[in-house]
Amino acid sequence: MGGNIRGTSGNYIREEEGDRIENQPGDEHASARRGTNPRNSRRAVTHDRANGFDGTRYVDAGLSGIVGIVGQPGTGKSFLMSDLIRQCRRVIVVDTVHQYGNGPRQNKLPGFVPVQSLRELIAYWSKVRQKNFRICYKPGMNLEAEFDGVARLTLEVRDCVFAIDEVWNYCEAGWMPPPLEFMARAGRHRGITTIYTGQRPAIIAADLRSVTNHWKIFRMKSQLDLKAMQGLVPPEALARVPSLPDRVHITSNDSFDWKEVGR
Repeated sequence: MGGNIRGTSGNYIREEEGDRIENQPGDEHASARRGTNPRNSRRAVTHDRANGFDGTRYVDAGLSGIVGIVGQPGTGKSFLMSDLIRQCRRVIVVDTVHQYGNGPRQNKLPGFVPVQSLRELIAYWSKVRQKNFRICYKPGMNLEAEFDGVARLTLEVRDCVFAIDEVWNYCEAGWMPPPLEFMARAGRHRGITTIYTGQRPAIIAADLRSVTNHWKIFRMKSQLDLKAMQGLVPPEALARVPSLPDRVHITSNDSFDWKEVGR
């Protein structure tokens, strides 16, 4: 892609065929906005469209829609997400608590490019936006602002998997950031598949929980968290959750039959 990126007074600007990524007055981070040039519509992964869409949703390595992975700390959530996204062709993961890397207590994501700032992310995406990419974004101390910027840029790039480790750091039971809310309501129209992990379903935005169409549930014992899953999981399946061993989760298939995985 040849576009130019430059920083002026904290603004990150990319101009290419009508596309523009910049800070507007009052913004604290880069946001993504699409121009009106009709050539911009559905530009991403058109080279792989037959493999990228099932007719209604973007599919990558078997992932589509909105996938929720929940459970207590140490039960295997982040490991499972790394396993699910490892084969994706176009994916960015927000590594909220730096779970992924080559350290002794980190989950491995071979082939993923580590990125540590919005400026660096924009520079990298300007080169690979129309190609395959695997990005591990590691936010700093300003979690909310960086997450907002990454999510907006992801909506601009389109046609990819957006993975969020520990999503409950960015939302509350009755609220989530506007770009995540847009993904939950209409992300499929931009080809966004969302996958997230969270320790506390009771704190994850109710609207996000309600539109999650694939669940993978590890052990939870908190009555508040189990109550948050009522209506989303059949009572007989939910009753098994408190006694699940580590690395074992329950999930449903397309026929809504719940089963244990990992034993």
